[in-house]
Amino acid sequence: MQIGEDVRRLLDSELPDEVIRTVWLGVTKSYFDPAKHGMTGRDWMRRIEMVWTASARRLDAAFVPPPPHPVTDAGLRSAVLDQIRPVADELEQAASKRSVPGVVPALQQVVSEACADLGYRLFLRAMKAYSVEVSEERCEMFLALGERFGYPEFLVDDNLNVRVD
Repeated sequence: MQIGEDVRRLLDSELPDEVIRTVWLGVTKSYFDPAKHGMTGRDWMRRIEMVWTASARRLDAAFVPPPPHPVTDAGLRSAVLDQIRPVADELEQAASKRSVPGVVPALQQVVSEACADLGYRLFLRAMKAYSVEVSEERCEMFLALGERFGYPEFLVDDNLNVRVD
């Protein structure tokens, strides 16, 4: 269900297509670029939503996707942005080397304009995708914020590049 909720959070937001595409490219390390297949970021999200809905309806023909419930709490948005800031330069540099410039501002827009929860999970995915190194202290901060969202510990720290001091 989470993929459907996440896609719908993006689709229901007012994020520009280019932000959605940049975030997608950033968290997948440019594995699939919708633009190279004649699609915008939103077009690609709609396709994912269609596949997800069709799959859910194979299990339950009466399935109706629930409305998305983005996390828009100002305190949580601020807390996520506070975790992005200290590693923003390293993440942006690493992503730019893989031809994904602008991933940090795009992630910040997801947090600020769409959903703090989704933005945080996408940020963590990008950190892992580009092996951006963090201290044990920073990892603990990531874990503490993850707890506020109800994440299991592994969602935050599995495959995170934590420097052992």
